[in-house]
Amino acid sequence: MKAAVYETHGDPNEVVEVKEVGQPSELKPDEMLVKVASAAVNPLDWKIIVGAIKVPSKHKIPGLDYSGTVVSVGSDVKDYKEGDSVFGCSRGTFAEYVVVSSKACAKKPEGLSHHEAAALPLAGLTAMQGLLTHGQRRGVTGGKIAIFGGSGGVGSLAIQIAKRVLNAEHVYATGSATEQILGHGADTVINYKTTNVGDALKGKNLDVVFDCVGGADAWQAARQGLKPGGIFVTIVGDSQESFGNVVSTMIKGYWRRLLGKTGLGQKYVFFLVDPLMEGNMAQLAEWVAEKAVHPVVEEKVYSLTTASVRALFEASMSHRSKGKRVLDVDDHRKC
Repeated sequence: MKAAVYETHGDPNEVVEVKEVGQPSELKPDEMLVKVASAAVNPLDWKIIVGAIKVPSKHKIPGLDYSGTVVSVGSDVKDYKEGDSVFGCSRGTFAEYVVVSSKACAKKPEGLSHHEAAALPLAGLTAMQGLLTHGQRRGVTGGKIAIFGGSGGVGSLAIQIAKRVLNAEHVYATGSATEQILGHGADTVINYKTTNVGDALKGKNLDVVFDCVGGADAWQAARQGLKPGGIFVTIVGDSQESFGNVVSTMIKGYWRRLLGKTGLGQKYVFFLVDPLMEGNMAQLAEWVAEKAVHPVVEEKVYSLTTASVRALFEASMSHRSKGKRVLDVDDHRKC
């Protein structure tokens, strides 16, 4: 099968190439073999390639999101069968075939193309867990929410969830693509290029700030807008290259959480998404079917060639995405 492969860590534009590799054949009882139609890029993908994040791997194929068709199922898989269209999270999705866990996927909603579905899993689960698992559990529903990074893959979905699922009273979002962010459902857009975010949020009495951007300034800006006992949820932390500095981020987060527990400050949560959290993928699919949530996808199309995959990583590393960037492994744009 064809797959994007990197044999050593380094710049994706230099180390990633598409070539023939062995097709996976062995399945554990709860696994499935899926023919990949589309896969989406995440910052985590290129951070692994450059070596900022160390992860073990039998073969170094990037990609964490996919949408495709079930080819075969393990002995314990009961909810899926050959021919089902599914989407979800797995390792090594920049390939024609991938082995996936039946616990980290869901059936693709009707009316959603593979191209669109591939943009949902990791970003959608991150937005869901950021707001519901780490926000709503503290009593936040129908309140005031701010999203830092409203035009990105996670931020655009977080706005939709905040407005259409949590019924937030008011959603603030940062970003420079004002019309696009308003289209996601935000009530107020703060253009960080022309406005100081902290000043814009000061006194807004926010219940939650969900940070998808990172940087030390994010926490300081959020504190000006959060009400006493409000919660700051971040997937990045102080460093915009956060995953390369997880220890420092967690140490700072520990002291901030401790301060929040004393009642002297706002609550602070740094988290990593859990793709196996029970029921999350099914819930995401249900929201899509109900038209409460829809993926935001960049218009440019990428294919499974060395030049195109490298261009995909270059675009992702630019930090200028207006939605998710998707790799079409198969010619299925009308699926």
